[in-house]
Amino acid sequence: MLRAALLFACSLLLAGCYESQDLLLNADAPSQPLRAGDYKITNEEGEVSAVHVTPRSDGWYDISETEDGEDSGTHRVLLNALDKDGARALYAYAAYDSDEAAYIYGLIAIDAQGQVTKKDSDCHRDADAKIAVEKGGTKLVDSCQFYRNDKALLAALTALAQNPKHWDRID
Repeated sequence: MLRAALLFACSLLLAGCYESQDLLLNADAPSQPLRAGDYKITNEEGEVSAVHVTPRSDGWYDISETEDGEDSGTHRVLLNALDKDGARALYAYAAYDSDEAAYIYGLIAIDAQGQVTKKDSDCHRDADAKIAVEKGGTKLVDSCQFYRNDKALLAALTALAQNPKHWDRID
């Protein structure tokens, strides 16, 4: 059984992300490419987290992060498939951030060897903010907001995924 080295950190709930008040990914078309299990996850800054991934019957995942042996919370995460990027299968993710009262979005990619990488959307980065605005989002002080327009969000995430500079720090 092939287990992905899931690099999908549960630092999902960060300020500066692509956000929306309503879920803009398709809950009726979830993707569950990951199996249940414990993973070591590395984010784009090289930080490693231990997580437990549990696929849910509704197509979402429960992802629990543990820190120093203690559970630091469970996040409900939805994945939607995007187009392949060369050797990688791409997915948009959504998670609800109760502190922000918003859904936040980013990307994961799974390569042919089962390696999974994560890319947060971060509107504090000029390139990420520029993509969001060009595709129909609104740049605010702490985030880029998308308003009831799933096509704009998906266009921004796809553009983010297709820019090799956004994967350089991970590869």
